Amino acid sequence: MMTKPLNIKRESPNSDRYQLLTDYFKALRELFVNETAIWILVAACLRTQQSIAMSLFTNDFFKIYPSYESSYVLWSQIAGLVGTFICTLGTAVISDTYDNINYMTKAYICIVTTIISIPCCCLAYLCTTNFYVSMSGLFIEFMLSSGWGQPAIGILSTVCDSAIRGTAISVFFFLISIFGVVAPYGYLAIQNHYGLDPEEEPEEFGQLIAICTVLPCILALPCFYIAGVKYSWHKYYEAMFTLDVWGEMQQFYEDEISKKRFNQ
Repeated sequence: MMTKPLNIKRESPNSDRYQLLTDYFKALRELFVNETAIWILVAACLRTQQSIAMSLFTNDFFKIYPSYESSYVLWSQIAGLVGTFICTLGTAVISDTYDNINYMTKAYICIVTTIISIPCCCLAYLCTTNFYVSMSGLFIEFMLSSGWGQPAIGILSTVCDSAIRGTAISVFFFLISIFGVVAPYGYLAIQNHYGLDPEEEPEEFGQLIAICTVLPCILALPCFYIAGVKYSWHKYYEAMFTLDVWGEMQQFYEDEISKKRFNQ
C-alpha cells in the first residue's frame, strides 16, 4: 500500500523577520500610547541626562584638587561598585516586598532616590575648596540615589502588553541611549559657549554641573509621581478583575456542588 508523503508547510525566514519587525513597531507604539509608559520614559530620559552630565564633567571637576587625584580615583571606584550594588539590591528588595501592599512603592523609590540626588549634586559640585565635602556628596549620590532604574523598569514591564513586554523594554533602552548620544554634545556646547575651564573657573564650572544635574531631577519628580498614580490604578483594576474571576469560579463550583447534592 502506497503512503502519501506528508506535506509539511515550512514557514519562510522572511515571515520571522516580518514578525520581529511587527513586534518592534507594536512595542514602539505601546510606549507612546500607554500613558504610564510615556511618563516613565520621560522621567528615565531626564535621570539619564543627569547621569550623562556627571560622567562627562566629574573627572574634569575634581582636577581642581590635584593633590587628591589618587584618593579621588579610589573613592569614586568604591562608591561606584559598592554603593551602586547596595542601592540597587536594596531598592529591588523593597519593590518586591511592598509592591503588593502599596502600589505606589516603586514610584516612591524613584521619587526618593531622585530627591536625594539634588542635595548630593549640590554638595559635590558647588563646593570647590574642600575635597572631602565634594567627595562625600559624590559618594552619597552613588550610594543612595542610583536605584531608580529597577523600579522604573518594573513599572514599565507591568503596564505593557505581555506579548511584547521584552521588546518594549528593549525599545525603552534604545530611546534612552539616543539621549545618551545627543546630550554630551549639548553639554559641551554650553561649556564652550561660556568658555568654562575647571581649573581657572572652578566655581562657575561647578555651577554648570550643578544645573545640568539638579534640573533634570527636579523635572523628573512629577513624572515619576504621575507614572506611579497611573500604575496604581492599573494594578488596582488588575486586582479587581482577578477577584471577580475567582468569585465567579467559586460561585460556579458552589452551584455545581449544590446540584450534585440535590440529585443525590
